[in-house]
Amino acid sequence: MVTKCLLNILDNEAGNKIAEEMKAQLSKVYEITEFRHDGKKFEYPGIYKAASMAKELSEPVLYIHTKGAGNPNYAQPWVRKVWYYFFVNHNKWLNRHNTGIQCILLGPNKQTWYNAFVINPNVADTIMNEMEISEDRYYYEELPNKLNLDVWALAYDIDP
Repeated sequence: MVTKCLLNILDNEAGNKIAEEMKAQLSKVYEITEFRHDGKKFEYPGIYKAASMAKELSEPVLYIHTKGAGNPNYAQPWVRKVWYYFFVNHNKWLNRHNTGIQCILLGPNKQTWYNAFVINPNVADTIMNEMEISEDRYYYEELPNKLNLDVWALAYDIDP
C-alpha cells in the first residue's frame, strides 16, 4: 500500500505557497516528506530522493512536485486537482501493481504526463544509478522510456 510521499518543493515564493495547498490535500492519505531545492537541476534531486526513500523503506513512494512553481500557467491548478482526485480521493488503483512506476497518464513513448508517479522499490536502484542530470526538463517525464522501466497507468498512449 502506498502511504509515503516525497513532496518536491521548488524553494521560491510560489513553490512554498503551492506546497501548503498540496500538503493540505496529500496529508489526508500520505506521510509526507518535504524536499526543497533551487530548481537548477529541474526534478533530478527530488526524483533521486524519492527513489532512495523507496529503496531504504522497501516500500513504494509517491513522487510529486509543486506543479506551477517554476512555470506558472492556467493549467497548473487543474493538474494539481487531477492529482488530488487520483492520488488522494481515488487512490485504490495504486495498489494494483507492486513493480515499476505507476502514473495517471502515460504517453506513447512512456512519458509520465504531469510527472507525478509512484516509485516501487524494485526500480529504485536503476533510477538512482542511471538517471542523468539533464538540462531538458522533459527528460524527467520520459524517465521510464529513458531507463527502460516498467510503468503502469490508468490511461495509456495519451498524446498531450
